[in-house]
Amino acid sequence: MKLAQFWGRLKPGQSIFGYKTDHLSISIEDAEVILLRSAEGGRTISPDIVIPIQAALDANRSNSLTPEHVAAFQAAYASLMKQAYDISVKSIALSRDTFEDIIDDAEVLVKYASETGITVPASDLTNIFAARDELQSGSFDISTKSNFYASYSVVTKLLGDVTADTIRNCSSESTRAILRRNRVWAISITVIATTISLLTFVLDSTSSKIKEDIDSASSLAAKLRLSFPGDTNSFAVNPCAEIYKIVALPNGVHISEDDIQLLQSLSSKIREIHNRSIKLNITMRSVECDPIPSCSQNTDYLRAKRHKDRKYLTEVQPKNELDSRAQLEINPAISNYAADSLCKIRTLQEVRSFAENVRDNYGALYGGISSYALPILYAVLGAFAYRLRTFSETIRRRTYHPSFSDSARMITAVIAGAISGMVNPAHSLSLSPLATAFLVGYGVEIFFKFLDSLVNAFGTSSK
Repeated sequence: MKLAQFWGRLKPGQSIFGYKTDHLSISIEDAEVILLRSAEGGRTISPDIVIPIQAALDANRSNSLTPEHVAAFQAAYASLMKQAYDISVKSIALSRDTFEDIIDDAEVLVKYASETGITVPASDLTNIFAARDELQSGSFDISTKSNFYASYSVVTKLLGDVTADTIRNCSSESTRAILRRNRVWAISITVIATTISLLTFVLDSTSSKIKEDIDSASSLAAKLRLSFPGDTNSFAVNPCAEIYKIVALPNGVHISEDDIQLLQSLSSKIREIHNRSIKLNITMRSVECDPIPSCSQNTDYLRAKRHKDRKYLTEVQPKNELDSRAQLEINPAISNYAADSLCKIRTLQEVRSFAENVRDNYGALYGGISSYALPILYAVLGAFAYRLRTFSETIRRRTYHPSFSDSARMITAVIAGAISGMVNPAHSLSLSPLATAFLVGYGVEIFFKFLDSLVNAFGTSSK
């Protein structure tokens, strides 16, 4: 059966699932909801309005509604809507509180007022407790309800933002769960952001040091090449294989202490560049091949190590280590100074290319993380700081009420953090980009005011 056909067969005043089906009954129920919400908001509704509505409500529920009830209700309902025009029945239709619930709320507020030293007029206390007593006895007088609404509105005015729901929320298990969840998220994001920040700080320092060492080593290599004694063409093809051969110096040519210091300094710089580049390359999952002793040898060694090839590891690995020492260390005997010097210059060229490629890869990846991912993390961290601050304040004032605006603020912080990586709203305050992102997440309203000012300035300049 179609829903329209089913609905059409219902008689006026007939109820389904506890709700009346005709428009008049719905309006009477809505009027009671508006009366309750008005009282909760501290609005005083005249008894001339409350009494006809309550009379119509009682008559409707007992199926004894008369034309006189209807006429008086319609006049009172019109007057009520003029006073409570901003209360939307549709927005509260899914959370209809009964009159019994409102009396419980009134008792909660009275208890809170007495605990905090807020004086409630005795007449209002009398009206509230009279309504409670009549509710328990089952005999309700319309004037009692009218007096209760007036007194309930007085109490809510006295307490301001404190309501029965906020008082209950401050000690509910769901609120404790929200606090635990916020705490876990805040600590987790703090650990992640701090770890990434610390890692990028260390890696930035390593990358900068590699650049300084490359410049220093290049200068040393130029000085070393100019100090070569004798003919070096015979060692130019593979100088590292010749450094252990004994080659006599030409007559009249001597190696000074400064020459040896220069060669030793260059060798030391190459080792420093190589070691730092390897560490930086590991953070990039070793995407660049280590040229010492060669890319192919290192690839074969890693493959043999992964497959546990003992023959390769016992026979070839020692040769690789010997080749690496020849490239990175000088021969203590310095039996062939020219070959040793050419070997270190060639090694510097290979290590320098490797180091620069690693630095470029690092700059591309971690530069993007520092410019876009980290600002988002710090903006979300700032939003959590704001949320925890407001959470503690509302709990202390007993005004906490769960809201979807908390989730909206998190999403807004993510957007603001991403935008702050491109637009620095605190350029005049000399703040770091991450500090700016944190402030943007903490005060997203200020950030969007900044964007509005940019839009207004852009609109003005385009005219």
